[in-house]
Amino acid sequence: YHKYQLVGREPPTEQEETPKIYRMLVWATNEVRAKYMFWYFLRKPNKVKKGNGQLLAIKE
Repeated sequence: YHKYQLVGREPPTEQEETPKIYRMLVWATNEVRAKYMFWYFLRKPNKVKKGNGQLLAIKE
């Protein structure tokens, strides 16, 4: 397993030009699984989905 730090946010809109940025540390076997886990755990409490979100950074 590898430790990944992912940073993401919702895209800027006219109402909210600087949206909230979310950072998460996950343990995953590869980068693809780390991205999946990031969007999975962000979806429920924050209502941010992969389709309307931006992944800003991934660090291993």
